[in-house]
Amino acid sequence: MGWRLLHRTVKRGRVSENYEKEYDETYELDAASDFDAFLVSFKKRGGLVVERRNGLTFYFKIDSIAVERRPPTSSGKLQVVATISVSLLKTSETTIAPWELPPYDFRVSARSLEETTTRFYPGVGDLIYGGGSSNPQPLVNTAGARLRARSMRALALVEFAFNASATGFDPSVYWSAQGKINESTTTVCGLTFPPRTIRFDSFNAEYSTESVETIDAGGETTTTTWRFYRIECALLANPRSYDQLFANVGARVLRNGALAQIWRWTDSSGARYGTYQECRNSNASDGEPVADPVSLDFSGAQVSPIATYRVGSPYEPIDFSALALPSAAPELWRVY
Repeated sequence: MGWRLLHRTVKRGRVSENYEKEYDETYELDAASDFDAFLVSFKKRGGLVVERRNGLTFYFKIDSIAVERRPPTSSGKLQVVATISVSLLKTSETTIAPWELPPYDFRVSARSLEETTTRFYPGVGDLIYGGGSSNPQPLVNTAGARLRARSMRALALVEFAFNASATGFDPSVYWSAQGKINESTTTVCGLTFPPRTIRFDSFNAEYSTESVETIDAGGETTTTTWRFYRIECALLANPRSYDQLFANVGARVLRNGALAQIWRWTDSSGARYGTYQECRNSNASDGEPVADPVSLDFSGAQVSPIATYRVGSPYEPIDFSALALPSAAPELWRVY
């Protein structure tokens, strides 16, 4: 079982925002039964092609591959033609590892998101946790009654790819970060995001290998094999922050450690709010429980004359540094 490359022919090249080319590689397989094994071990879309010419190293990303099976020859061997489309990632005078390449396939698109939540992570300025909290809290008003919240957000979907060394690679760092937001200022692909403005939406990691030959001044050839992961990431950026304002409203107040129904009545000074007992003590004749939730004060024990809010996010803030996302901007930008 085996195969060998017979020849490579460049079919076409295109230069616009990037250098792209398409070429055919013709292989001879020892037997027709080797075809499946050949496909399994062959290059993959998104993989890397490294070419060394005239003192320069060219790093290409594989955009697409089409494999055509030709009829067996009289000797029983099978010819296979692979049409490969690639685009340039970087040109270097020295040979560098794939994980030292800049990020690529960068693109930004619009996304809207409707959110509902029953818990959140309080932010700075919250009525109860004024300094914020990294621990999830029930979404309740200051009296302790549950709040219901829904909002529509206009977001930007930021997508990109980069390479990471297979040595020490831990995919759990990525999947455990999905759905979480940055707790501190984070720079990704040359873009700096303040705390709580990007959410790790999704990722895909695919194992790859690539070998490259280098020739020293004495004519000796050295082959280096790299083992790495191609990682595709998607972040949802919210320029207004993932912290939200949740109305601190309710129909009950917190009195002596218990919730009491809010009553409304009028006196000579106007509308008054309090508990049923306070309404009775006022001798008001028009007292009744409030029909709609009203704004509560900081303690939750009184109705507030102005609107008050809980502040925070339904998404857990974490340290994004463990993800080792590329901070440098792509050298070749593509914005779709």
